[in-house]
Amino acid sequence: MTYDVNEIDLKHNKLKAISRLSIKVKQKLKPAKVIINYSGETILDFGQVIVGWVEFKTNAPKNSQIRLQYGEIIMDDNLTKSNLIVSDNEFKYIANGKTAVVRSYFTCFRFRFVKVIGWEGEIDTDDFNACILI
Repeated sequence: MTYDVNEIDLKHNKLKAISRLSIKVKQKLKPAKVIINYSGETILDFGQVIVGWVEFKTNAPKNSQIRLQYGEIIMDDNLTKSNLIVSDNEFKYIANGKTAVVRSYFTCFRFRFVKVIGWEGEIDTDDFNACILI
């Protein structure tokens, strides 16, 4: 199948960048405490509700997967997403086997708690920062 195509001049000098404020990290916050619930799941408590993301340092083995599930409420010792419209409030990282500082791009979350899934070994709070946005 073929189509007739006409080339037109779009006058690119009329294009403008999106005029909105840039998003910046205002503050980095360490977890206030680490919760190990009755199921053995690890949940980081940042002590306040935040809009942003969590960055973490890892040297996880190649192809291992680390998942962060974000939420605002803990009920019956579990992170709940019952108050969220979006049910999959999660960031997934597949390790390349090298030491890396990892964070989400192109999205941010509203959270106080973050469940960490797939982390090898014990959690060191120095490896985690909540990045609070302005």
